[in-house]
Amino acid sequence: MAHWIVQANAAAWHQRAGQDVREWCVKRYRDRITPGDDLALWLTGGVGLAGVGRFTGVPYRWVDGTWHAPVDLVPLGTPVGRAELLSDPDFARSAILRMPGGANPFPVTDREWEAIRRRVPAARPPGRAADRSALHATGDEVEFPVALEEQEQREDRDDRQQRTGDHERVQRGL
Repeated sequence: MAHWIVQANAAAWHQRAGQDVREWCVKRYRDRITPGDDLALWLTGGVGLAGVGRFTGVPYRWVDGTWHAPVDLVPLGTPVGRAELLSDPDFARSAILRMPGGANPFPVTDREWEAIRRRVPAARPPGRAADRSALHATGDEVEFPVALEEQEQREDRDDRQQRTGDHERVQRGL
């Protein structure tokens, strides 16, 4: 099991207040994200840690070509400030602090996750099974049955059909 941080612009995040977040755009490490991996939400602009949860499925590609991964993300009532985490020697060298302009997600070490967990009791200990009840009171499960391989096979088939259709239209002079 791995640990990750995804980041969002604080102003954009606050505009989404109250909306249920079920997926997150992922631009790298797509082959390393697995269902059950720990997840923390980082807000830019000096805010810091604003949510915890987990990935609930494998990344998949949208029609527009962007990659997304299903998540179960629970916002914190009060964020854990960037300055507080920066002062923690276990978190001070984290990728999110060293390369804040990087693409999502950011890998998090066990030591860095433990620093998060000390401040957010709902975050599960490294290597332990999830205590979903501590994160999400409703107990709703999010299911995304389409695996990455199936999605890619469908996209390949759709691309072939599109090329065949385009070729036939050209042949008919349309």
